[in-house]
Amino acid sequence: MDIPPFNGWGNEIDSIGNCLRLIPKPPKKDFYKFVDKDSITLRYLARLNSKVPEDQDRKFLISFFMSDDTLKIYEIPKKNSGKIYILFINKF
Repeated sequence: MDIPPFNGWGNEIDSIGNCLRLIPKPPKKDFYKFVDKDSITLRYLARLNSKVPEDQDRKFLISFFMSDDTLKIYEIPKKNSGKIYILFINKF
């Protein structure tokens, strides 16, 4: 059976899993990586690059969790700004 080329959606391992089974199994998690890097988090402070004056002062905290390769983006709230803050978590 020929496996079709990767189309860019999701992960390449997930795409291959969809071709091999009718009900795909999730990829196995790396338990040793989870145990070794459980307490390691990379944190960065970011600023929105925009020409809109209201958005130039918006700051974000970007956290990358090494144990499970997830990314969290959090906007640092300002008092009386009237903005709704969104939390975005993604797995790579």
